[in-house]
Amino acid sequence: MLLGDRFILIGMNSLTPRSTAPSEPAHLTSGYYTIPAGIAFAPCLAKGVLAAFGGADTLSCVQILLPSRRAVQSLQAAFIETADGQPLLLPKMAPIGDVDEEASDILSLSLGRSAAGGLTLPESISPVEKQLILTRLIERLPLAGQTVSAPQAIRLAQSLGHLLDQIYQAGSVPDTLTEQIPDDLAHHWQQILTFLNIIIENWPQILHSRGLLDPVIRKMKLADQQIESWQSAPPAHPVIIAGSTGSLPKTQQMMAAVTQLPCGMVVFPGLDNRVYSQAESEAITEDTGHPFHQLLKTAAHLEISPEAVRSWPAAVMADTSDRAAGYSRENRTQFLMQVFKPAPLTREWRRIREDYPDMDRSAIAGLSVITADSLQKEADIIACVMRATLEQAGKTAMLVTPDRKLARQVRAALLKWNLDIEDSAGIDLADSRVGSFLVLIAEWFASKGSAQNLLALLKHPLASAGLPYARYSALVRALEIAGLRGYLADSSIEGIAARLRSQKDSAELLAFYEQHILTALAPLIDLFDTTSPSIGALADAHGRAAEQLAQSDIKNEALLKLWETPDGKQAAGLLAELADTGRQNPVKHTQYAAIFQALCSGHVVRKVWRSHPRLAILGTVEARMQTADLVILGGVNEGVWPPRQQADPWTNEKI
Repeated sequence: MLLGDRFILIGMNSLTPRSTAPSEPAHLTSGYYTIPAGIAFAPCLAKGVLAAFGGADTLSCVQILLPSRRAVQSLQAAFIETADGQPLLLPKMAPIGDVDEEASDILSLSLGRSAAGGLTLPESISPVEKQLILTRLIERLPLAGQTVSAPQAIRLAQSLGHLLDQIYQAGSVPDTLTEQIPDDLAHHWQQILTFLNIIIENWPQILHSRGLLDPVIRKMKLADQQIESWQSAPPAHPVIIAGSTGSLPKTQQMMAAVTQLPCGMVVFPGLDNRVYSQAESEAITEDTGHPFHQLLKTAAHLEISPEAVRSWPAAVMADTSDRAAGYSRENRTQFLMQVFKPAPLTREWRRIREDYPDMDRSAIAGLSVITADSLQKEADIIACVMRATLEQAGKTAMLVTPDRKLARQVRAALLKWNLDIEDSAGIDLADSRVGSFLVLIAEWFASKGSAQNLLALLKHPLASAGLPYARYSALVRALEIAGLRGYLADSSIEGIAARLRSQKDSAELLAFYEQHILTALAPLIDLFDTTSPSIGALADAHGRAAEQLAQSDIKNEALLKLWETPDGKQAAGLLAELADTGRQNPVKHTQYAAIFQALCSGHVVRKVWRSHPRLAILGTVEARMQTADLVILGGVNEGVWPPRQQADPWTNEKI
């Protein structure tokens, strides 16, 4: 791993020729397949499915299960591109890693439903309600002899919920936590473990009393029902699990069940199906940072050897086309396998020339490394390279990075050319347009209307206070000069009003302040004198105040400005859930801003589709099924890629 200055690894993806020639018919049987690294996964998968099941009466019967919704969207686009304008009835595609029970694409349309159409499983508790209940449990118990504040309890509840999710996803139960923890952890771990035991005992009881299930448990039960359905009545149509590495035990069980179907297939992404030596296999399995670690671990769990995994027929054809074009994927693969040698085996680098006599400089053809002195320079370089790609007709480029700060700076740099490229990994709700507006309102409430927070709120582009925006902006500028600048002995609501009254010719500004601004924020002002309002009451007042402050002179325009965008819909859903479930969570008004920001931190806002047809900014997971002519790996630095281990308040390092 390279240390020191930041650098960018940029590679021309010459492994994926843009050919729309129809694939030769291929016969697919049940079992395990792989699409090697270097071949565009989604287009290759689409070509193979079209070649085998592309008949007008058969393609729509194919069922494909993918890791996430974005993977579904990528494969849909790949089918359309591969069809080259021909009409298609697409296969049934659904996510298995990101299941939304309200959507119609959950695994299968009949999964988890009775003959009468109702759910056969209890409903799951909402993530927000789960976090609020855990917050109440944490607040009631001292942690290390001290009570925690409401904002701290909210964040601890979020991390505790994540810990519970990990336990459930691993196929375990919280009751066994004490058996899984080694004895050589820090001494204060025993105090934390005692605290966790109280939570662990109470949480299942709370769910049982409400007749609900934990969201992760319900997803796993739905997967169990799907497996039972496959075993009791195997479908005759093809079922394919594609793009998953099998990181969850339940996914591995589904893979094993699918391969037992009459026409069931699992297509791994990037598994190198060669013969591994025992030393190499063991070293990769022990190295959690190795790219093949999870794939080999899944293969071992499924009791298959990598060499027994067949190559996807369309991938073999792609490899043949590369050789015809004079490009050797074999050299590139051999080179990268040497780069990713586990640390115990790097001594074998001395024998590269002897073991691979055909490897030459063509293995690194098209690869470039660019160093940068700072994050800002790195972002500017990447933006320039992406912008230059657009000068070449039809060429595409994508930035892949786990560093979301770098992604934001690259996006900002591209805006200089009016290129608005959304980060597919999403942004935190608090950093979005609507989220930042709501955060400013919460901060204004927490300060009880201070001049500094008021000015920041009034200058947000969503604020209008019932006036045309041009008129509103002019009045805000005048109010800033007359009432909010300079020293204020009393910067409260009353102090600002008193300062305006003391000035000549400020009647219009005073009316604007009292009749438009304070009237819009009245739902929250009414809670100023409440000792400990509940989160539910605050969320309800918060939403009403936001609507009134965002309202312009056009009736109901605030509803469209606030709640119709992706970030607005998420914010509206969060406020609605808090209003419904937060009535038993009292807080101090000074803590509400920190609490609201903590609640927003678990919500990520993503756009449904790519914002630019030729450029993309992707996270590492989102990029798994994507392809481009130019691939930029950004932020390739120690502690960023692979990421540094995050601290967990509930577990400790060894002594």
